Parts: sequence; structure tokens; C-alpha cells
Amino acid sequence: MDGISKIKDDYVILDNAWLNVRVGETVGLLGMNNAGKTSLMRILTGAAGLTQGCIYYDDKPVSIRSGAQSRRLGIHYIAHHSSLVECFSVAENFLIVPARKDFFIDRKAVLYEAAQLLRKFELDIPLHSRVRDLDDYERLSIEILRATMQNARAIIVDNALNQLYLNDRAMHRLLSLIGKLNRHGISLILVGHHTFPLVEICDRIFILRKGMTVGEFERREYDEKILTSVMVGDKLESKSPLPHVQKSREPFFRMSGVAVKSGLQNLHITLGKGEIAGVCTTSAEIKQEFVNLFSGTWRISAGRIDLDGISYGRQQKINPGKAGIGILSCRDKVFPTMSLYDNVMVTAHKRLSSRLGKIRKGSANYIFNELYVKYFYQKIPLGKHSLCDHTSTITGAIINIARIMAFQQTKLLVCLDPTRNLDLVSSQILTGHIRKMAAAGASVLVISSDIYELIDICDRIYFFNDGALVGGASPLDSGAQPIVDMFKSFCSSSRLAAYRSG
Repeated sequence: MDGISKIKDDYVILDNAWLNVRVGETVGLLGMNNAGKTSLMRILTGAAGLTQGCIYYDDKPVSIRSGAQSRRLGIHYIAHHSSLVECFSVAENFLIVPARKDFFIDRKAVLYEAAQLLRKFELDIPLHSRVRDLDDYERLSIEILRATMQNARAIIVDNALNQLYLNDRAMHRLLSLIGKLNRHGISLILVGHHTFPLVEICDRIFILRKGMTVGEFERREYDEKILTSVMVGDKLESKSPLPHVQKSREPFFRMSGVAVKSGLQNLHITLGKGEIAGVCTTSAEIKQEFVNLFSGTWRISAGRIDLDGISYGRQQKINPGKAGIGILSCRDKVFPTMSLYDNVMVTAHKRLSSRLGKIRKGSANYIFNELYVKYFYQKIPLGKHSLCDHTSTITGAIINIARIMAFQQTKLLVCLDPTRNLDLVSSQILTGHIRKMAAAGASVLVISSDIYELIDICDRIYFFNDGALVGGASPLDSGAQPIVDMFKSFCSSSRLAAYRSG
């Protein structure tokens, strides 16, 4: 790809970006959020057009206008959200092939080829096993092999490695698989915003910044500090992590023997005012159970929850508005056709409405102006009436924090994977805002599977498996490394338990 430019609605998305890949090579595409990585890959796969530039394939200029055309060339795209059907078996997912034009599908031939591929790449995954029972590495490997079955020559993996780098065994297996693919002449483009694990896997790394390719590095030139500095566009000064300050343990929020019929059981969590606690779990279902509990979707089947004088017992639902509970999730949406004002105030209108249903506009403007000065003025280039159609990931996260603040005075902030899909600098900005909310007196509960994120921000960390508390630790008391070791052993034991139960 040479001299690729993309302009949409007078907004420069890509500006003279370039990239090249050799046969049987693994390259990394590194950049901050909103640097243009996904846009460049969308152009390569025909999902988006380009304003200027050329694409060469086998040294011949090509014009890729659709996903079907890119697949015919052998270019396949794997997004960060899995395209596998959770309730289907591995065999049934191999039978799902996009744009298949055959009148009949030879089921036996497809499954025989799938079994041959699994043996060829030494993957011990039964064809009859359900996708929902597989771990992150096995899901990614099935998607890669499904592309290989369609004669893939280049496979793009977009931000799909984020959950693997914490697992040493998964990383070792992934390196082995990528090595085998390269030896069979299949190239890979790994897209991400963290230097690790790309530096462990890639033969070369390209860096995008503000839509421009600003660097190409060979393996012998890898230095994580230099790569991050080039990605950020500023010299990265080494600094020690912020010290954890011992906070008041006077109970402000308490869960005593809480259980929910859907899966959570015998929960005991205590939070002091201004304290940040982490809930570490590798299960997406458990994360959602916590959100459903605090949002008032499900009733408490046993136990008791106390928050600043308000109590909820058996067969009661939490009223988040009355209790002062705010929920911050990486899945929260920003509406691109609405202005910044409407995006921030969309949840606050109910509180600001009179009994006749009329919104107190003066109060709404006052609240928004305070939040605008705090979160956006001279920090994010968005005016009050600017549309949010080109907002970056970190801007979306800040908008969601402002929504919570506009809706109510937050006593308990529940964060679900807050820095997921955020780059290094954006993660620091968001965690800084969360710390400020805690310093202002709010208790914070962070639910995540990223142990490094929890160590960085939390005063205490609880480990959960099968919906129950299985351990806990404090970064202030034990330091970071023992907690990381505890997490790795916790992951191994939880996967073993899941395997035995399956």
C-alpha cells in the first residue's frame, strides 16, 4: 500500500500512509486509538474506499472494491470481536463460509479438510466441541484456520490479541501457530495499540500516527520504549508508578453473603469511602452478572447490600438512581448523529424533568457547562453543538463519565473493563479521571480480567471464579509481582475446572 489517503467530510483519516508485507512474513501495525489503523485495513479489505494512493498485489496494481474481491485475492480479515457463532460447534462454524456460491455444500469434504487442518497445525480441538467452551486462543486459531481453508495468503488480525498476552501458555501456542503459517507461505498483519505482544511475534512493525506512517522497524531494532515514543509522538520519560495511599476502611459500601440466582453466590465485598476495589474474573458472564445486579435488572436472591445508609435485601432490586450508582462500561455507545450536549445530557433529562414532563433547560445548561469545563474545555476539540461522528475511543469514554456525573451524584462507580481497547496514553487519562472521582468521595468497583489494569488503579483486588470469591490481595501490602503470579495460577485452575466440568 503506497501513499494511501482517506478524507471523509473534510476530516483527514489517512494521510500518505504506506505498508508492505512479504510472503510468509508477520508484520505489526501499531498506533494509538484513532491513528487510522482500522481504516487502512478496511481499505485493504474493500470495506472502504480511498481518496488517493495505490495498492499493489504481487507487484501488480489492484483496485479492491469489496470484501468478496479481497477474499478472492486471499486477503482475510479477523476483527477483535469474534465472528464465530457461540452456540454452534467447531464443525458447524467451519461450514459457515462468506459468499459461498456453490449450489451444494459437501459437508463431509469440508469437515474432512477441517480435521486435516487441525492435525496439520497440531491443534487438539475436537470438531464436536462448542465454541462457547473454547478459550480465547482456541477461538482465534479456529478463525485463522477457517481463513486458511479459503486459500488465505494474508490474514489481518485486528486487536484480537489483547486477551492473550496475560497467558504465557496461550502466547507460546500462538507463536508456534504463526510460525507454521509463515512456513506455509501465509502472511499475517497484526493490528494493535500495545507494543507487547507485537514485539514478541512480528518480523517488522509499522507505526501509524494521525493517519501517517511514521516508522518502520526491523526485529533487531525493537525497543519498547522507542516504539511507544514514536507511537505517542513524544519522548517517553521513565517514571515510577503512583504509590497506593492507604485509605479509610470505614464501611461505605458492603455486600454480605449476596447471591443472585443467575450465578453469583456468597459475595462479601467491603469498600470504604473513596476506596477503589477490583473484581478480577476471566468470565464474561460473571462480569455481566455484576452489571445486571447493580443496574437493577435482577433481584437479590440472598444476602444484603448496604450503600451509605440505603439497604437492599432478599427479593429486592437495586435502584441505581436512588442509590447513586453509576455504571461505566467499555460497551457504552456514543451517538454519532447527536451533538456533544445531547450525548452528555441524554440520561440526565429524566432527573431534570418536572412533574408535567417539561425539562428545566436552565438547570440542564448549568450542569452541562460545569461538566464541559471539567472534561472537555481545552482538552478535547469538541464544541457544545459539535456532532460526535468522528470521536476517538478515549473521547467516547470521557463522554460516558460526563453522562454519569450529569445524571446523579455518584456514590458508587461500577466500571466494566474501563480501559479495554484503549492505548497507553488514553488508559492513563481515563484512570486519572476515575481516581479523581474516588478522591472526591465516590467508592469505585472495577470489574476486569486485565490484572495489570487492576494493580495500577485498585487498593484491593478480589478474585472470582464460578461466581464465588476465591481469594484477594492488596498491591499496597504485597506488591505487583506476587499478584500477577497469583492471577496466572488462578487462570490455570479456573480453566482446569471449566475443562473438568465440560
